Amino acid sequence: MTDRRRVLGPADAVPFTLDNIKPTEVEQKSLDIGSIFVKTGVVENANGSAYLELDDIKIVAIVHGPRPMRGLFTTSAILNVDTKFLPVSLCDIESKSAVVSSTQLTQYIRSASTTQSSSLQKNVSSYVHTSLLPSILVEKYPKSTIDVSISVLSSSNNTKTTVAAAVSCAGAALADSGLECTDIVTAGSVLLDENKATVSPSRAPTSEIDGVVSYMAASKKIVGMWIEGGNVSEKQMEEIFDKTEEMAREIRGVMHGVLLEQ
Repeated sequence: MTDRRRVLGPADAVPFTLDNIKPTEVEQKSLDIGSIFVKTGVVENANGSAYLELDDIKIVAIVHGPRPMRGLFTTSAILNVDTKFLPVSLCDIESKSAVVSSTQLTQYIRSASTTQSSSLQKNVSSYVHTSLLPSILVEKYPKSTIDVSISVLSSSNNTKTTVAAAVSCAGAALADSGLECTDIVTAGSVLLDENKATVSPSRAPTSEIDGVVSYMAASKKIVGMWIEGGNVSEKQMEEIFDKTEEMAREIRGVMHGVLLEQ
């Protein structure tokens, strides 16, 4: 008597095996974005902190919170991002080399800090806030604030590369803080002209397309985008996404190694 509760296969069925299947070998090329160094837990009295070097760029990010918020009830935490550029980091490297005396250098630094810092710090803080917010489970921390402080000790001539490093450093600091997050945010920058795309550029753009894109790599989501330089075609947009995602994944890989060692 046959068992009607089972779904039987055909009489000539052959067991499935993977002996004859060979995996396709995919060559993975490492992206040349310069030297990367990441260290977490650099500030003892903070909930989370990180230090990041990307070639000449040096950034420290500190996370405080969640902190209780008085006088106002919110169902989710409020994220605050504050970015400060060291005055000397705002000076163009080529311009500094043309200054011969220490007095001229001091005057140049003061001039750069007053004319550039205010708008630049505001724009960078806004972009970092936009990039980090989707990764934090803010609904887990009602009536609280999460404060992220970013200090740019040394920057690149290319602002977008500095912004990409700031986003990635802040993402590492959030991971170090122990806050509940869906993913770690990293970013990549690119300088695109008609002939080629330069990843993690160190020079300032002239007429090229200059951009930075932030990613949550595990979730495969874009959480921030800042592109300047004119009209961008669909093909150029695809190349921007491809190159910046490669850079973001490269930085993400370095962070994985650092976080696993803790």
